[in-house]
Amino acid sequence: MVRRDVRQQDTDARPAAEDRLPSPDGYGTVLPAGSVRNVRAPMIMTTFTEALGLRLRSRTVHPVTTHTMSGLGTTERDYAASCPGAGIAEGLAVRGEKVKDAGPATEERPQRTGLTRARPGRHRPRTSPPGGSTAGKRVSRPCRRP
Repeated sequence: MVRRDVRQQDTDARPAAEDRLPSPDGYGTVLPAGSVRNVRAPMIMTTFTEALGLRLRSRTVHPVTTHTMSGLGTTERDYAASCPGAGIAEGLAVRGEKVKDAGPATEERPQRTGLTRARPGRHRPRTSPPGGSTAGKRVSRPCRRP
């Protein structure tokens, strides 16, 4: 996978999405999640953010990544470029081999970043946008305002 990702990054490829992309409609915050390889998210994530492009305007994007060594890598910069008008907010990077132990970081993050105003222990995450669609599960992270 890493070799493929490096090849796609070197050629600035835009792999096609196999499924219909979810709509950000009904969401103010988007959390694009993926792994970072070779210091940036796989190019399919750029396909995703560019495809949604202007539909992410006025939304907040919070990147979420797993990684081996590079943290968020260049995802914040990359999403800022592919999400014009979106605000890029603080992302969450979890080292791949520590995912099982990341509970405390992932549980307090929504409170600290304002993703939820619920009191600890009372948060019930919304799994679908208004209207009942579950497409938003594949969308992540708010972007910093340019």
